[in-house]
Amino acid sequence: MQSLFRILPFALGLVLGATVARAGNPPSDPAALLEARGKNQAERLAWWDEARFGLMVSYGVPSVPAGVWRNQRIPGEPADLMAAAGILRDEYRAYAQMLTAAEYDPGEWVGLAAQAGVRYAVLTAKASDGFALFDSPATNCDAVDAAACHRDLLRPFLAACRRNGLRTGIACSHAIDWMHPGGAMPAGIARWDPTQSGDFESYLKTIARPQVKSLLQDYGSIDLWSWGRGTTIDRAQAESFLALLAAQPAIVTDQWIGGGLPGDIEVVESDRLPPGRPGVRQEWRIPMNGFWGYSNWQHEWKPGGQLVCHLVEAASQGANLVLGVGLDARGSLPREAVVRLKDIGRWMSVNAESIHGTSASPLAPVPWGRCTVRSGPKSTTFYLHVLTWPSDRRLVLTGLEAEVIDARLLADPGARLKVTPLPRGLSLRVPAFPVDDAVTTIALRVKPGWKTTAPYCAATGDGHILLPAEAAELSGAGPVLAGSDLPVLAWWDNASVSVSWSFLVEEPGDYRVVARYASPQGSKFSIEKEGSEPLYMDSPGTGDWGRIVPFEVGTFRFDKPGFHRLRLIPAPDGWNPLNLRSVELEPVAAKGKKDG
Repeated sequence: MQSLFRILPFALGLVLGATVARAGNPPSDPAALLEARGKNQAERLAWWDEARFGLMVSYGVPSVPAGVWRNQRIPGEPADLMAAAGILRDEYRAYAQMLTAAEYDPGEWVGLAAQAGVRYAVLTAKASDGFALFDSPATNCDAVDAAACHRDLLRPFLAACRRNGLRTGIACSHAIDWMHPGGAMPAGIARWDPTQSGDFESYLKTIARPQVKSLLQDYGSIDLWSWGRGTTIDRAQAESFLALLAAQPAIVTDQWIGGGLPGDIEVVESDRLPPGRPGVRQEWRIPMNGFWGYSNWQHEWKPGGQLVCHLVEAASQGANLVLGVGLDARGSLPREAVVRLKDIGRWMSVNAESIHGTSASPLAPVPWGRCTVRSGPKSTTFYLHVLTWPSDRRLVLTGLEAEVIDARLLADPGARLKVTPLPRGLSLRVPAFPVDDAVTTIALRVKPGWKTTAPYCAATGDGHILLPAEAAELSGAGPVLAGSDLPVLAWWDNASVSVSWSFLVEEPGDYRVVARYASPQGSKFSIEKEGSEPLYMDSPGTGDWGRIVPFEVGTFRFDKPGFHRLRLIPAPDGWNPLNLRSVELEPVAAKGKKDG
């Protein structure tokens, strides 16, 4: 759940970092600096491309109230409590005096993260509430001067990362600041405390720029810098911050500096990672809990297996996953987070080679899972992450022509899987049950010279042919893939857009056509294939958008084996949007045996 007020989650933690060797004196002119950073971007981001997995940590004043104000539970992001509850500056300062950090031990949880396969970590040195975890040169609103702990909390974090071999990251809200007069407010949010008023340019000159300068110059080599969202910053103001990066020429930055200036990576904060785009490095940030900051009453912890699936999803698109977590008031990592990091660590102890240093899948989406790739001079390994285990023990990979060296289960490397060539694809014989509780991964090694081909859907062992939403080809802009576990084609408002699938029929005969979808009002459409009369459907409503119902549309006959294409076409009159999960072709003989 994301708060309306969360601009820079108090854990904002894009966490990458790179200790790339520095060469010469970098330019200070903004245009020249941008040009220089563009030229060495591939070198600077080499570690980020290899990492794939990071952690961002939220700690500070919001950890004390932990989502409660005046004995009332305030819904939403705990890190944004000051704005959500309209707490006055003087009242908010009192919480800092209760920030003891008595159990703040970065070495403990950074070490745990490293064991889980995390390669970089970030701490929010200053969040939207304006409270700094470091010894700020521009204000006493920091952990050294205003908190009960009276110590710099950033230095031990950075030291722990370096001891454990993790790249270091700092997140700092440079524009949004609710504590210092003149600091910017989130879009659409008015100041709630008259003492927040002030001149924004003066705030940047006396507070924000000195703080950023100190962090970049006084804390050693920093690998990643994450800006607070600079939506209120103009070009000239953004360039004044860009110039400060000259102190860290190897640093990686996100896109939130403001003023239209680019970053190295694009941060995504949503429940679903959008499809990757050429030339864009995506950082997918999601909290382990439903929130970035610590809450003592809101508990929406994602299961460890789900977090592993998110890691696989990110790597399969060439993106990095960064998990967010908030420490409690005493500086401890919540027990639930410890359990989940250990869950991920157990999986990574077996499967890390399928994540770290891999590239995005060159194959079309597969209905049973995800794929990552590692290329070498003598072979290429396709890591097949199986999320839906085939009940017939037949895992079909289409759209790939390759000479196979071997196939093995990472969780049982001594066992070799039988691989059978298919037209434009491969079939793997897998065990009856998955060998990993989270995600079972198969390493498929092939010789050089492999190539991708047009993908298609293939039959399962009992002859059923599944045509899922994620494998559909669209005739134009319209429906989009939504949902994670069982994706659907949603927001299908454009009746001029049809969808189609290519598939292989191995056994000729009659096949029932079953469409699975949700449509509150019902809808009219046809399903067509070459050489046959179209099948028409006028379906009743399913009640709501989430209730997927199977509807038998009719029967098609296939006289001989081979490739075919099926197309679902909205009716010109009577079409209503629907959430399409799949179309299935079911052998009539198989259905008859089942019925009998």
